[in-house]
Parts: sequence; structure tokens; C-alpha cells
Amino acid sequence: MTRHFLIKLLSLNIIIFSLLFVTKTSYAVQLSPPGMGFGVCHWPGTYGMKQSESSVNWFYWGGGGQDWNKIETLRGVYDFSAMDSEIATHFTSKPNTYFWLNILTAMPSTVPDWAKQDPSLGYIELSSTGKASTFPIWNSNFQTVFTALLTKVSEHIYSSDFKYRDKIKAVIMMSGGSFGEMITWADCSNNSDKCNKYLAAGYTDDVYFNALVNWLTPLYIRLFPDYPIVLQLGGGIYGNNTGGRVAEALVNKYGSRMFIKWNGWNRKYAQEPTNLIELIITR
Repeated sequence: MTRHFLIKLLSLNIIIFSLLFVTKTSYAVQLSPPGMGFGVCHWPGTYGMKQSESSVNWFYWGGGGQDWNKIETLRGVYDFSAMDSEIATHFTSKPNTYFWLNILTAMPSTVPDWAKQDPSLGYIELSSTGKASTFPIWNSNFQTVFTALLTKVSEHIYSSDFKYRDKIKAVIMMSGGSFGEMITWADCSNNSDKCNKYLAAGYTDDVYFNALVNWLTPLYIRLFPDYPIVLQLGGGIYGNNTGGRVAEALVNKYGSRMFIKWNGWNRKYAQEPTNLIELIITR
């Protein structure tokens, strides 16, 4: 009787552990479209598709024509010629590929000078090397400028002049990091001087959560109604649970409109979802 009880108790513990493990790791799933393989974090004008990755037939930008400073070099003046040229060049040589749209607005090399110089937007350098920066996405002045930019991007994508709308398989949100990945206070703990500026701009986990869930995501959902929207967890889950909270809130609200992507450079950082995890993510 005692042995039978212990076996039942052990089985129950295993079930509980499994549920906790799935709940914890479900946020680290990349919901890439079935059969489309994994993307690479480079733009086609330079590195293109990794030749060694024969299964890869979609990509997303790491810079180039989708940079904010290429689209809006002068404030309020929008020019998509660099983006369109780059996309056209790529699809001329690789017509059977697809991409995730990613307008890059955080890295020093992708931010227009006027945005860096306008103190009301709250531009913050996060790296002493000058390679990392961000804007406080809860800043109302930045939200106004970003909304105008994204609105113009949407108008361009849905215009009759844009010939590659069916090549877009998802749109990546700019959640603070260089390539759209989430960043929180926990991500810059080794550089306290730079992080103090981030905190001074009004950061708290709740403020960041509110900006992502109640402003940024609804903006993308509204402006790109035909595409899944990608939340890149990235460093946002290092050190606290903010990334998981955001992912859970957005999946509960938007279901399969959300792609949950683990930020990383290669296969070991991503996986196709199992049926169980897919049910959790798309519930």
C-alpha cells in the first residue's frame, strides 16, 4: 500500500513539474510559419541567405533599407526608395523567399540624427561603445513620432506601388532593442551608468509592460491587419518575468495573431512548437 502511494505521489509530482516546465518554456518558442525554416539576422544586400541553410526560405533584416534613418532622414519626410530597391534586388535573384518586415528604430546606426538630437524623444545610449541605444517606448513624444512613422510604413506597404506585399509573412515589433527584442532594466545591470539613464526616463517593469501591451502592440495590430505580429522575447526575460508577462498577456488577447520569437542568431535559440506548446501559445 505504501509503495503504491509513493508511486502515485511520484507520478503526480512529475505531472506538476511538466506543467510548470511547459508554462515556463512556452514563451521561448518561435512560431515560424510551418515548413518555412528559420530566418537569419542579416539583410539581403550584404549577407543574403545563408547558403548552408538550405531549408531557409525566409529572412528578416538586420539593417539596411528598413532603417529609420533611411526612411525618415528629415523629420516628417518619408522615403521608401532604399527599402524598395533592396527588396526588389533580393527578390530578383531569390524569388521563392519571404521576409518579416522589421523597421529598425533603436540602434545608433539606424536612428536619424534629428531624433537623437531632440531631447523630448528621450534617446538613450545604452553602450559605451556607441553600438546600442533605445528610446523609452512609454514616452508620449516618442510615441507620436513612432506612430507617424509606422503609419507611413503601413500606407506604403498597402499601396498599389508596393509589389511584395505577399512576400511579407509577419511584422516584427520594435520592443526597445536593436532588432526589436525586448529590453528591461535587468538587461543592462552590468552598465549601471547607462542603465541609470534608462531608469531616470521613467522605466519600471509595469510602465514597460503597459507600453508594450496597451500601446505598441495594438498599434501594430491595427496598422498591419493582414499579418502576424512578432514579439521578440530576447533579453526581456533575463533577470525578471516581464517578458513572460507581456507574452502571456498578448497571446491571451490576440491568440494566433502573435508570433512569439526567442531572440537569437541560430537554430539552437529557436524551435518549432510542439502540438502541446502550440495549443498553449495560440489559445
